[in-house]
Amino acid sequence: MGAGDLAGAWALLRLDREYRAAWREHAARPRYEGGTAFPVRIGSGADRIAERDWSLLAFEDPEGDAVSAFFDTPMLEGEGSSTATPLLAMLEAAGARVEGLRLGDGALVLKVEAGDRAVQARIEDPAPLLAGGGVRLFHDWGLALPVAIARLGDLWSVCGGDPSTGEAPRHGIGGRAHGNGNGRNC
Repeated sequence: MGAGDLAGAWALLRLDREYRAAWREHAARPRYEGGTAFPVRIGSGADRIAERDWSLLAFEDPEGDAVSAFFDTPMLEGEGSSTATPLLAMLEAAGARVEGLRLGDGALVLKVEAGDRAVQARIEDPAPLLAGGGVRLFHDWGLALPVAIARLGDLWSVCGGDPSTGEAPRHGIGGRAHGNGNGRNC
């Protein structure tokens, strides 16, 4: 899904009567990790129902203010980095909202929302990011991407195109954080 697709899919799903009923029946109040610079939800047992029935990694309140839910979809993969540009300050300055979802295997799904767009990336080693660092994203699309993401627009162009400029979303499965062999990252 491109940067706009997650928001569009959530806009439709949050109106679905069956999803709303499932959310009321199964979703528990989210639990969050302490001591993080942005909200990091902890996946719950009920979230397995959301994944099985709705392709969501976690139930999301259909009445809430989220632009997107955590979708179980191909996404960019990466790792936290203490040497990359600190991500949170850049995103906050651009007015973006950041949220994480801790998966059972310890990885973190990082979701960035701005305006009516959302993008998510799976971060295998989030410790440096959670300590105030940045993220290295990996891909194996064979595209010449920016070496660094210094603006929110750079993030949209890497992760899903920019609907405001007519740039088409990039399709395909994100690269593997370890052993992709192509040496490309940003």
